[in-house]
Amino acid sequence: MTTNFQPVTGIYALIHPNTDRVMYIGQSADVDFRYRQHCDSFSSNLNLKKQEWIEGLRREGKMPKLVVLEVVESESKLDEAERKWIHKYKARGEAELNISSGGRNPAISSVLNTPREEWFQFARKVRIARSLLSELASSAGHMVSVKHCDAILKLERKLYMEIERIERRVLKEFPDWRDVSKALRSINDSNEKDAEL
Repeated sequence: MTTNFQPVTGIYALIHPNTDRVMYIGQSADVDFRYRQHCDSFSSNLNLKKQEWIEGLRREGKMPKLVVLEVVESESKLDEAERKWIHKYKARGEAELNISSGGRNPAISSVLNTPREEWFQFARKVRIARSLLSELASSAGHMVSVKHCDAILKLERKLYMEIERIERRVLKEFPDWRDVSKALRSINDSNEKDAEL
């Protein structure tokens, strides 16, 4: 007699075995298989905090508890359901090992739990890119033919629009962007004043 095992498609939580605290929420077309991947010591994982937590439990001879939060009838509904559950548990102060707001869409950036220093570095790179584009446009007018200058200016405008798009996305998803930019500007201003002395 054969058993017809159907994998569960849905949203799951990894729970701390000592505290019953929800540490991580994920989605999968096969929840059981995904759980085994999480627990595999050789699994490559971009979420280092989650992997460190699981490794710590393993050293204690324990593993995370698995709880299915919601069974989803269609894979196309997984992203929306995952975002809902992450939001719910983040509001309770749990699911701290989730580094994004959920979903497999790469447009959803991993801004939650991002150290402020990384945002300083991002702001600095955007500012450098803006400055280089401005220099490029200026130099193009002096050094190349009209035909080549037009091509460079078109490229400069396209890149500039892409930088503005990135800034808009960060402003939308990470409201502290203005604070980070302002703080970075003040650090640069103080460095310039120190250099003048």
